[in-house]
Amino acid sequence: MFSNRILHFIFTIIISVLIIFVIQYVWNFIKDNYSTKKTKYLVNSQISKYRQMLQNQGSLPAPIDFVSEEETRNMENELLNYVNTLSMTKMAQPV
Repeated sequence: MFSNRILHFIFTIIISVLIIFVIQYVWNFIKDNYSTKKTKYLVNSQISKYRQMLQNQGSLPAPIDFVSEEETRNMENELLNYVNTLSMTKMAQPV
């Protein structure tokens, strides 16, 4: 009686493993035969994008400068003053 249970258990394990292998084989067969493989060639696509970028770069007009040099200097000075005041207030705060 004890050996009958062991044989039944071993038989169940073998059948389960066989079922898993068959299902896996069928899945791989269906996947390989009935689906299209997507292959993306990254090198060629990047080269074509780079060439397109170079072509576009040559055809674009020169950027228009809306800010004069004096305004640029004023903005830089204001930014520098703001950063300096931030650093001074940070140093003045007690830790």
